[in-house]
Amino acid sequence: MGSEDSRDSRDVHSNDPKVPDVKPFHSAEECFDIANRFYNGLRGYKQDYEKAAEWYLRGAELNDSKCMCNLGLCYEYGHGVPQSKEKAVEWYRKGAFWGSLAAQYNLGLCYEKGDGISQSYKTAFMWFKKAADQGYIFALHKLGLYYEKGIHVTQSDKKAFELYKEAADKGYDESQYRVGQLYESGEGTMQSFANAEKWYLKSAEQGNARA
Repeated sequence: MGSEDSRDSRDVHSNDPKVPDVKPFHSAEECFDIANRFYNGLRGYKQDYEKAAEWYLRGAELNDSKCMCNLGLCYEYGHGVPQSKEKAVEWYRKGAFWGSLAAQYNLGLCYEKGDGISQSYKTAFMWFKKAADQGYIFALHKLGLYYEKGIHVTQSDKKAFELYKEAADKGYDESQYRVGQLYESGEGTMQSFANAEKWYLKSAEQGNARA
C-alpha cells in the first residue's frame, strides 16, 4: 500500500519478462507486467491508464490477485476507468480472497473509512489482521495503531509496541519512527534513549523527515 493512507501498496513488482507486443495468449504474469508498464510509463511504454486497466482486467480474468488489486486501485482513483469506490471494493475483495496482501490491506482501509461499503472497524480489523499475520508491513503498523488507540480491541501499549517493532524490523520507516517514540516515552516497553535514537536514525535514513 507506500504512503500510510495508502493505496501506494500497489503490487507493482515484476520479473520483467520479455513480453512481445503481439501474442495470441498472455499469461497472468505477462498481463500484470504489461499493465504495470502502461500504468507507470516504464521501459518504452507511454503512460496510459486506460490500457493499464484493460491489461489488469485481462490478468484478473485469469485469477491473478495482483491484477485484481491494481484494478481496484484504478477504480478507486478513476485511472483509466470511471471512478467507483464500490467497484474498487469489489476488486479488492476478489484480490483479497485470491491472496493479495495489498488487496486485503486496501479492503481493510475501505471498511475503516466506509469507502464504497458500510463502515466497520470490526471487519477492517479482520482484514488488517489477515494481512499482518502474513507479514504485510502496512497491516502490522495499522494493527499497532488499533492496539495503541484501543480501536475494536482492548487497548495495549505492549501489543502495539510488538506490532510496530515487527514492521520496523521489516524496514517500514513509519514504524521505525513510532518504535523510537515508544522507547523514548517508555510506553509498551522499557524506556531506552539509546534505542530511541537508534530507531529514529533508521527511520531518518529512509527519508522520514519527522525522524
